Amino acid sequence: MNYCKWLSVCLMLCFWVPISWANQVIVVDNNSKPLANMVVYLKPSPSFDISAYPLPETPHIVRQKDKQFDPYIVVMRAGSKVAITNEDSISHHVYSAAGVKRFSIRMPKQSKSDVLTIDKAGEIALGCNVHDWMSSYVKVVDTPFYGLTDENGKVNFDDAPTGEYQLVVWHPQMQAEAQQQISKITLPKNDPLSIKIISDILPIPEQKALDEFEFWESY
Repeated sequence: MNYCKWLSVCLMLCFWVPISWANQVIVVDNNSKPLANMVVYLKPSPSFDISAYPLPETPHIVRQKDKQFDPYIVVMRAGSKVAITNEDSISHHVYSAAGVKRFSIRMPKQSKSDVLTIDKAGEIALGCNVHDWMSSYVKVVDTPFYGLTDENGKVNFDDAPTGEYQLVVWHPQMQAEAQQQISKITLPKNDPLSIKIISDILPIPEQKALDEFEFWESY
């Protein structure tokens, strides 16, 4: 090996950073196609002390923009906070009629709701009394280990310690009991863990009016 080639190999080895697959989960459908924006969380044993993991201080934000909710799904830990913003030039009236937190908030244009604390695990379905095609979901979990899959169906749990867990995959359009699929896993995992969702997942409802018109502008 000549000197230049030897030097190139040495430099590559010096700056090479290994890719870690530890505790990575990949969620796919029955055709092995990656599923994005799936809620994935790990439920530890009842004896696990989750108080050692502090709650996030910054509230989660659900935006209303272009007469749509964004994001469609928010996942957060029980005890965390959420706020809703109206970034449109028209009024909204956001509500949750069922689930772990019920509320009805009239929101003038360019406004922000009070910060809401969500204490119980479960689901919150959001809608708008003015624009009935708008919908969004907040999934509240009782564990510090949670996330949403990316466009490649991947989510990492680097902070989860060694132990046995229930791995839960949830989506509001999953055609399964409680809209979820549960597996048992033991961590750590040095290789990516692929989870195949056996139930159908319906398309997300189109966040757009069938007949575009404006009304109640000064509501």
